[in-house]
Amino acid sequence: MKKNTSGFKDSILKWIKGGKTAEEAFEHIQRPEKLVFITGTKGKTTVLKLVGHVLRESGRDFMWNITGEDETESPVSVLRAGKSISGQSGCGLALMEVDEREIRHICSKIAPDLLVYTNAYSNYWDQKGSLEGVEKGVDMSAFENIKMISNEGKDKIVSVDTAKMTLVLQMAEKMEIYRLLGCTKADLDNEVLAIELLYQLGLTYEEIAAALDSAEPFTICRHVDTVGSKKVFMCRGEEQSPAVCAHVLEWIGRQSDDCAVVLMDYKQKEQVRASENTAWLYEVDYTPLNRTGVRQVLTAGNRCYDYWLRLLLAGIHEERVTCALRPEDVVKLADIDEVENIYMIFTRETRAKAEEIKEHLLQRIKKEEGIK
Repeated sequence: MKKNTSGFKDSILKWIKGGKTAEEAFEHIQRPEKLVFITGTKGKTTVLKLVGHVLRESGRDFMWNITGEDETESPVSVLRAGKSISGQSGCGLALMEVDEREIRHICSKIAPDLLVYTNAYSNYWDQKGSLEGVEKGVDMSAFENIKMISNEGKDKIVSVDTAKMTLVLQMAEKMEIYRLLGCTKADLDNEVLAIELLYQLGLTYEEIAAALDSAEPFTICRHVDTVGSKKVFMCRGEEQSPAVCAHVLEWIGRQSDDCAVVLMDYKQKEQVRASENTAWLYEVDYTPLNRTGVRQVLTAGNRCYDYWLRLLLAGIHEERVTCALRPEDVVKLADIDEVENIYMIFTRETRAKAEEIKEHLLQRIKKEEGIK
């Protein structure tokens, strides 16, 4: 006999939608003239923020569901409220970040005019993780009647100059030069995708290019503390995400300094000794840490030896890897005298501990450099 799970599913959806059932959540939504959903496993917020910046600089009003630095509100709640960024009601344009796990359900209830899929191209996970995982998660047949923008095609990219930080695209019948906002492949994909969406929204080359000139460059580093001759970079990762981890490591690999790297990008449940939830480590590309300037890699927490093994398999010499079973031991084990900079990769769950370790590292640097 087939089990009836509709009650369970509806209760879960009710929790997700903030206390309303799935059907109730979509009631009384006044559909905007142009509705855009942005989804995918990586890059959603980056693309949305960049598009929002250009729209604001161009004098356009819109509604979106970004509420903080890395936080979003339910798109259904924002659409029901109907308030734009200027506080006006009845805004004609809505840009909504939608979790890739919910996109099919939401599209079945209210189909967007444009669906932006940030990393739906065939070789993405050849570089960033498991291709099989993305193919299973992205069933494009569900969106066959929706106009979609993705970065599957790269024919628009003519050239990229990381020295001059410029990007040349072939748009329609002319070449267009834009400011390049980041040097990693993911940065390039996100910028091109944002530009394509802005064209679809009716903006001109002049408007887009001018606004990109004032945009914040893409950065992995969330905060930098400088003490004497040393810098400590706080780099936000994401728990068990090969794509995000690879993006951070790629950025560190492009630097030319002598540095130490502290790996704290794990989930708290991985701190349980009985846990075996470390398979994701083997989908992360750690080879960027093979560059000569990476003098030391410190692995922290109960899973430090899993990191150690993974780094050895990536070709990183054993002498350069230091394990800190107790994360706070990073402070005394870091080879401060041998490096210019320290990169700490943390997650939402490990941020508090990483901040604590950073403060103690700064105190140690001050003491050793004689700074009061």
